[in-house]
Amino acid sequence: MTTRPADPWPRGPALLALPLLVLVLIAWLEWQPFAGLLRAVTSNADGGPSALGLMLVLGSISAFLAAMALSAAEVLRARRAGRGWTARPYHLALAVGLSLIVLLGVGGLVVDQYPCWQGVPNCD
Repeated sequence: MTTRPADPWPRGPALLALPLLVLVLIAWLEWQPFAGLLRAVTSNADGGPSALGLMLVLGSISAFLAAMALSAAEVLRARRAGRGWTARPYHLALAVGLSLIVLLGVGGLVVDQYPCWQGVPNCD
């Protein structure tokens, strides 16, 4: 039985991370008509989040985290096999890039909420 060589391109993890990145870009840049459609799909008439919107956001976040885990696992698998960290450079770049996105998001939340934690009045 012959085995085929491993594919160096991280197609699976990249496709898993794509939905969250697209949703964030649409919401952040407010691309029309996509931003209006996204707002209509993810919110109720009273402005609260809809069940479909919650499933869409939680599903895309879960897929994003799965993409991070798959990319990191591939890099670690190559490292354990003795091939070194750079044996899977595309998986390494994707894992580092996705981790950087998560760290920047968490850092932004901390910077935004820090005055509230300090007890500053009228913070949102």
